Amino acid sequence: MGPEHRAVDDTTLAEVRTLMITNAMSPVRLAGMLVPQVKAQTGVVAFMTSRMGSVAENTSGGWDLYRVGKAALNSLTCSFAVTAIGNRGITVLSVHPGWVRTDMGGAAAPLDVATSVAGIADVLEARAGSHTHAFVDYRGETVPW
Repeated sequence: MGPEHRAVDDTTLAEVRTLMITNAMSPVRLAGMLVPQVKAQTGVVAFMTSRMGSVAENTSGGWDLYRVGKAALNSLTCSFAVTAIGNRGITVLSVHPGWVRTDMGGAAAPLDVATSVAGIADVLEARAGSHTHAFVDYRGETVPW
């Protein structure tokens, strides 16, 4: 989630570099290496993103660095999807797991891990073979980019 302060004004270049490599570059690079193992036409590559990476839904501000990392991931997955769908017919999903009770989500989060994971598994299965790229949540509902 980035440095504790989470504010652009207090951020060092090293913090930005670490955040972007962790949240945006590495997931897409890894997915690119794994694509040959994904079944053409019916396979799914899913990226764990966040609704906080939605530019359209950012009406509250805050968590600046986390938001920019996930927005960058969302942008990179769009480019990744063009190739993955065009070359192999793979479905690409950018998935928001919901607000989950984890170390990051905190005790006030409404979802337990099991509910989020079960929902994500259902979404992956339902979308397999659709040959599209979508930004969806753990219930399969579309999230605005």
